[in-house]
Amino acid sequence: MNLRTIIIFALLMCACILPLHAQVGEQRHNFAVGVNGGINLNSVSFSPSIKQKNLMGINGGVTARYISEKYFSMICGAQIELNFSQHGWDEYYEDYPTLSYTRTMNYVEIPFLHIWPSARTAVCNSSSMPVRR
Repeated sequence: MNLRTIIIFALLMCACILPLHAQVGEQRHNFAVGVNGGINLNSVSFSPSIKQKNLMGINGGVTARYISEKYFSMICGAQIELNFSQHGWDEYYEDYPTLSYTRTMNYVEIPFLHIWPSARTAVCNSSSMPVRR
């Protein structure tokens, strides 16, 4: 082996052995509170099937999200919501157009979503919804 090969090999070994430190900035925290709302159209599958129209219901609530970004590619956080939602169905009878039956059920939902880094560039959460940086 010549001297050039030995020097290159020694430099590569030093680069692998010595610990490398990335640039670490200030730890950033982000807390946000917001509201959400909308409408949903519901129907239910029955066996045997019945004639029905879509029942329009409302949904809405409040959302709180906390995101902590310590390093450039690591985002961790949590999101909790308190939602009100209406579901149900609206039957109609072709033979008796004046008769109808509507069933509306009210729900209170409390979803909790946790956000964690899954790779260097991708961010995933438990609800399979995209997280924008």
